[in-house]
Amino acid sequence: MHLAQRLPWHGRSLLALGVNRLSIGVQSLEDPLLKVLGRRHSAQEAVEAYRAARGAGFANISMDLMYGIPYQTLEGWRDTLERVLSLSPEHLSIYCLTLEDGTPLERQVGLGQVPQPDPDLAADMYQMAEELLEQAGYRHYEISNWARPGKESRHNLTYWRNQPYLGVGPGAHSYLGKWRFHNTLSPQEYVRRLGDTPSPPSVANGISPEALSQVPTVEGIETIDERLEMAETMMLGLRLEEGIDPEGFARRFGRSLSSVYGEQVQDVTSLGLVEQAEGALRLTPRGRLLGNEVFLRFFGG
Repeated sequence: MHLAQRLPWHGRSLLALGVNRLSIGVQSLEDPLLKVLGRRHSAQEAVEAYRAARGAGFANISMDLMYGIPYQTLEGWRDTLERVLSLSPEHLSIYCLTLEDGTPLERQVGLGQVPQPDPDLAADMYQMAEELLEQAGYRHYEISNWARPGKESRHNLTYWRNQPYLGVGPGAHSYLGKWRFHNTLSPQEYVRRLGDTPSPPSVANGISPEALSQVPTVEGIETIDERLEMAETMMLGLRLEEGIDPEGFARRFGRSLSSVYGEQVQDVTSLGLVEQAEGALRLTPRGRLLGNEVFLRFFGG
């Protein structure tokens, strides 16, 4: 049975369990581009899935889109945006294609079978999205995310503010205490490990690498020292429209923002990538296009 046919029944079950938001990975409404990305669904099936979710009772739906795809044109991108906006989702996540090492698309581009993505065209697509979504009443609250007022993703805001979060399920990541850890990626392996441990150890009495290593589903653990925490707080916070609050930074770390990153902030400000606005440090419109150039400064790159 097709996903769109299953959604009304499964959707009502999820709603009954308290799930109140659904995200649909549309990526594109151009079938040739979906094939380039290796997606198994069609544009029509994506639209049907969205409508089925509405029919199941979901009143808060996000849709994921991708730009900068090989063969994608500005005209085709506009058409996808306009068709998606006609559906009126509450939230949109729009990401530029990244060629991940080891993926089929990365290999095809490396072999010259598929053209390299065009960064200048991708920048034009990003600016087009900004313009069309602003006209449609969406708030651009994070570099790659837009929402109707009040429909910003609370889950995403938690990790953009570099606050603790717990991930549950295969491949899920968590950030608790001073440690970031992730579960095994394979659903089959995840279930097997749980089945082999009738009473998984608890970390209720404290988070530590020793305690986490006893959790059967945990695959990797990373210690986050203060320097890394500060750098990540800067990177993640600058992605948000609200930016970085210097007073909040000082409360969190016991050190002023200027004493830690004064030189870096002055550098990116002089380049027109960051500005002081309403007491916060924020990316400029140009800075949103060149965010990585800003973020690297806080990691010593």
